[in-house]
Amino acid sequence: IVNFLFSMFGGARMAVCNLSERCKKIIQVLLRENDYVSLKKIADITGVSRRSIYYDLCNINEWLDEQGIKELRVERGKGILLSQEDKLKIKESLGKKSSEDYHVFLHSERVKINICYIIYSKDPVYINHIMDACKVSRNTVFGDMRIVIQKLREYDLDLKYEAKKGYEVCGDAVRKCALFFLYFNTLRPLFDNGTLKFFDRDEIHKHYERLNSLKSELKVEYMEGDLLSLAALMPVMRNCREKLYFA
Repeated sequence: IVNFLFSMFGGARMAVCNLSERCKKIIQVLLRENDYVSLKKIADITGVSRRSIYYDLCNINEWLDEQGIKELRVERGKGILLSQEDKLKIKESLGKKSSEDYHVFLHSERVKINICYIIYSKDPVYINHIMDACKVSRNTVFGDMRIVIQKLREYDLDLKYEAKKGYEVCGDAVRKCALFFLYFNTLRPLFDNGTLKFFDRDEIHKHYERLNSLKSELKVEYMEGDLLSLAALMPVMRNCREKLYFA
């Protein structure tokens, strides 16, 4: 059906095709994968119906045609696969900045981001904040939150929501800090490249410099990335309403 739609709309191309944010997201998914990407996976990541994906792919093909790049083809039972040559051409056409700055979050990343965001923020976190942070729809956030609740329960923590307070991770303060530290460590590349906008980077780097100086004075070593994760944890510990007890 996708290839049929491509052929239907192929004869009515616009002079200039501007890619929507969702089309860019689909392209980034295809650029990242080295194997076939199913339409179901694309629909899950973008949070829209497969029918909407069909029309997005038509628009992407219009843009590819304007760039002189081979159009996408969907192989039955497999999905879409980009060759390395086409990936390079697409990256050049998108431009270095847009290609690097536009990140498509995996489902597993979004769950960790949601948990870290809620634990870290000293201000109320609402659904629109999470939508902006992860670049997903409201329905996708609701789906992610169901997994967030499951993950938190594995650590004897819970997720609560109040109209005036937004989302809140409830439970033992030490467990919350430990979970934040664990997840931030895995998300560190996204922090490093500035993708995670909700963190106060200046504050975290100030804590990092202080910890780094202390490390030198005490002559201790840390695993790579642990010091930055500790620096990010400092505001969490400061904002924590419960007293922290470490056995």
